[in-house]
Amino acid sequence: MKISNKGLSKKQNIVVIGGGNGSAISLLALKPLKGMCTIASINTTADSGGSSGILRELLHTIPTGDIMRAVLALSQYDFQTLRAIFYETRFENLGKLNRHNIGNLFIALGAQFSGNVIESIRALEQALKCVGHVYPATLDNVQLCAELSNGQIVKGEAAIDVPTYERSLRIQRVWLEPQGRAYPESAKFLRNADIIILGPGHLYTSIIPTLLPSGIKEAIAASKAELIFTPPHFYTLENETGPETLSELVTELEMYLPRALDRIIYDDYVPRTEAEQNIYRIKRWKPFLKDSEKLPQQKLMRVSLHKPGSGMLSEKLAEAFRSILQKRYVPQISGIEKVKIRTNFHNRR
Repeated sequence: MKISNKGLSKKQNIVVIGGGNGSAISLLALKPLKGMCTIASINTTADSGGSSGILRELLHTIPTGDIMRAVLALSQYDFQTLRAIFYETRFENLGKLNRHNIGNLFIALGAQFSGNVIESIRALEQALKCVGHVYPATLDNVQLCAELSNGQIVKGEAAIDVPTYERSLRIQRVWLEPQGRAYPESAKFLRNADIIILGPGHLYTSIIPTLLPSGIKEAIAASKAELIFTPPHFYTLENETGPETLSELVTELEMYLPRALDRIIYDDYVPRTEAEQNIYRIKRWKPFLKDSEKLPQQKLMRVSLHKPGSGMLSEKLAEAFRSILQKRYVPQISGIEKVKIRTNFHNRR
C-alpha cells in the first residue's frame, strides 16, 4: 500500500480582520490553538479619535490604537494586565503626554525614531513575545466617510463612531478618502489565507474600514479562504447607527466582500432576568435581534459565547474555532513516522 500525503494539511493560515477591541477577542481565542494555525491580524488605520487621532495629526503617522490592542492580544503575557498598562492607563498632569497611553506612544515615537512604523510594531511584538503578527490595512493617510439615510455626509471615524447627529439616521454606506492602497504584506496574507475571520466589533467603524483600501477585496477574492463572521452580540446606544438585526449585519457586511460569507458564529442569548436586563440598561447595551431564520441555515453556527452582563468570552469562542480547525487540520507526518507506518502495515499483512 502506497503511503500518500494527500489529505494531510499543514497548519491553517488564519487572518483576523477588524478593529482593536473586537479583533482582540478573536485573537485571544486563536492563541491557545497556535499549534494548529498561524495567526495574523489586519487592522483598520482609519481611526481619528482619542490618542491615536492626536498622534496621527501631530506625527503624521497611521493611527496606532487598533494595531496596538491586537499586538497585546497576541502576547504570551496576560492580556488584561497588558491592556491595563499599555492601553487603559492615560497620562495626567504631564503636559503633551496627557490623554496618551504608553502603547500608542511606543509605536508612534518608535516609527519616528526608526523611520518605519512596521519596524516599530515588530519591536513591540518582540518585547511582548507575540505568537503572531499584526499588519495595517493601509499605510496611507485615509479618512472614513459615511452617507446617512437623509443624504448627509459625515467625515471622520470618530464622528461616525460616536455620532452627534440624530440617531434615527441610518448609515447607508461608508468609504475612505482617499481610498488608500492595501499594505502589500496584508494583501499577501489574505491571498494565502485558509480562514479569514471578520470581527467581532463595530461593523462600520472597525470591520468594514479594514476592507476598503484598494487591493484588500481583490486579495480576498483571490484566496480560497473560508470566510467566517463573528458578529457582535449587542450594540451600544451611543455608537454607530448601523444594523440592529443579525441578518442586517450579514447583508451589509457582504456588500463589501467579493463573495458571500461561509460561516456565521453567533449567540442568541438575550437577558431574561430583571438583574440581567438592568445591567444592559446601565451599560446602554441592546442585543441585536437574532433573526437567524432569514439566513442560510447551513452557514449558521450557534454557540454560547457570553455570560450574563458580559461581552463575548474569548474562551468560548476558542471552543468554536477549535471545532472548525479540528475538521481541517491533520498534523504533517514526518519521514520517520511514515517509515513506522509502512513497517507496521507490512507486519500486519
